[in-house]
Amino acid sequence: MNRTNTGRGAGKRNTQILIDYLRETGESGKATQVAQEIRQGGYDDWFLPSKDELHLMYENLKQKGLGRFQNEIYWSSSACDTGIYQQDNRAWYQNFGDGQQSVARGMYDGPYRNNAFKVRPIRAF
Repeated sequence: MNRTNTGRGAGKRNTQILIDYLRETGESGKATQVAQEIRQGGYDDWFLPSKDELHLMYENLKQKGLGRFQNEIYWSSSACDTGIYQQDNRAWYQNFGDGQQSVARGMYDGPYRNNAFKVRPIRAF
């Protein structure tokens, strides 16, 4: 799989990288695919935010009482492929309860693929 990034502005490309990977492996119905298929408000350019984009959402929306975020964990589109997690099918997530970010297995592959973390698709504007 190509590398995803954690930075601001990377979510759209990350989502496409993950969708291409899932297409190659025959997976369907995963968060990244569902996000890209959304047609809402007359827009069809939705994607999963990167790690940093998700943190900005926490700081600028959740912390100000905007966006109706739950105190739950939300997946990012940033795979964690460095350090001890390399090639371990883990992805970054954002805890909207306490603001912490960490990595977990299961967003797009592996034995924990049904992890019940939330997703919040976004679009660039």
